[in-house]
Amino acid sequence: MPLLRLASALADGEPAQQVLVQLARVAQRRATEGALLDLKIVAESHERRGKSMELTTMIAARPIDFPEPDDIDQAVAQAGWRDVLSRSDLVALECVRIVGGWDGGANFRYASTETVRPNSRYGAEWARRLTVAGERTAFHEYLGGQSEPMVDPVSGAPAVRNSDGTLTVAVPQRLTVENGELAEVILDRPIWVRTGNGILQLAPQHYYYGINWGYGGSGPGSLALLIDRLLDDISAPAADNTDGAPDGLDRLTELQWPQEQVLTREMLEAARDGRSYRRPTPHSEEDDS
Repeated sequence: MPLLRLASALADGEPAQQVLVQLARVAQRRATEGALLDLKIVAESHERRGKSMELTTMIAARPIDFPEPDDIDQAVAQAGWRDVLSRSDLVALECVRIVGGWDGGANFRYASTETVRPNSRYGAEWARRLTVAGERTAFHEYLGGQSEPMVDPVSGAPAVRNSDGTLTVAVPQRLTVENGELAEVILDRPIWVRTGNGILQLAPQHYYYGINWGYGGSGPGSLALLIDRLLDDISAPAADNTDGAPDGLDRLTELQWPQEQVLTREMLEAARDGRSYRRPTPHSEEDDS
């Protein structure tokens, strides 16, 4: 098993070893639970069918008990997976793929991914600052094999340049404080935020909850919650729910704003406080003629 193979190569007790062993134990525990459920179903069938079932079905083996593993402190888990993601060996890549399929990289600093078009207005602004990565890590391989490895020097997020020129980038689950408070949210593909010092960054995203706008649904709900958090603290964690934002922000993110619409801090605060702000012009059939 790749998880235990890499864990055996690490020093006892270091964060990376802890997360690898813990995930291996969780996976084994779930497999054991599945096997026990299958045995329970077989036993119930025996009771219903009697002798005929006993003549055709035999239990070859029963699993040994694997106790539920203890949880790991989130800071330790994040540090552990950061170390694994920064490695360049193939066994680390196998481990990253396993945990990505297991929980979506819940404890990765950069969990979700977005595609950035460097020929778009904001994509070009962001892409200009990317630098070539000094080493191709497991995270780069996870984002896209055979692609040029890059890194965003502002957020530290890994990215790869694909053969068609687009960029696949890992999105942070939270921003840092050194670039100032939230100044703008830019509704684009992907969604951007600009901080007080003018720096453009990808809007932070939770490993599970995506963000969007223009309709009544989960994506706009998560975006509204994210905006509410970032207005108070630019380093707040990404939205981990679709509900919880003030009604005014929910209404704002459900509006059909055009792509590349800039929502200033003043507009966002007005929406949150229930005050008026400039709304998008309604779309009509004449616009298509």
